[in-house]
Amino acid sequence: MNKVRLESLSDGIISITITVMIFNLKPPIQSGPEEILKLVPQILCYLESFFLIGIFWYKHNKLLSSFSSINRRIVWANHLFLFCLSLIPLVTSWSTQAPESIWSRFFYGLALLACFMSFFFMESLVGAFKFKASLAFTLGNLISITTSLYSPWIAYLFFGILGFGYLLHEESSPP
Repeated sequence: MNKVRLESLSDGIISITITVMIFNLKPPIQSGPEEILKLVPQILCYLESFFLIGIFWYKHNKLLSSFSSINRRIVWANHLFLFCLSLIPLVTSWSTQAPESIWSRFFYGLALLACFMSFFFMESLVGAFKFKASLAFTLGNLISITTSLYSPWIAYLFFGILGFGYLLHEESSPP
């Protein structure tokens, strides 16, 4: 299979994922200060999700460039990753509609964990899997998910820190 086709499909699905998320943003009915303040959780959650998808896009693009050839396992691992990533607009929308909800942040964390795990699986197919880094991000995500059961607001912070840490983590090239 041609690698460019897989990259194009992936870029298209990631673009659509961000677009769907944008369509879920709802402006206030009125323009008073109280109504505008109610938008803060919605905008924060959207901002976090937008950048997390951007980070995954960057890492995904870098990973695909390391593939010398594309086989059926890589195609289906890529589809699994894109499916997991496509859940982000759903859980983001739920989190923006119910920012105090423990369960919306809990499922947001599960969707994010699924993205990490499916991406780590893709990395393993080309020998780019780094056990220590993957373990650290998985544990960080599990801590964030657990935190969401007690405080959705602290979970917002932890998921953001996790994403920022993932952005700063530069893995070495595969062998």
